Amino acid sequence: MTDTAPPMREGDIYRWRWADPKRDADCGPFRSYHCLSQWAVVRDGKLTDTYWPGLDNRVLDPAEVILTFIGNTADLVEI
Repeated sequence: MTDTAPPMREGDIYRWRWADPKRDADCGPFRSYHCLSQWAVVRDGKLTDTYWPGLDNRVLDPAEVILTFIGNTADLVEI
């Protein structure tokens, strides 16, 4: 993530991948993306991967990932 990115807000949704090219390429079974959805939501001020339901989600360090902003849960319309 760059210093020019807007601050993260509660409910922001992102696609993410590892910023380290070696870690990003290490994506086989039981490797760097094992049990990670590569979708993250800001919850309680923390960027968390959404793979596990409930409270077992992994907290991500924004400095270690490349983020693509998708939207915010407060701006979505339920259909």
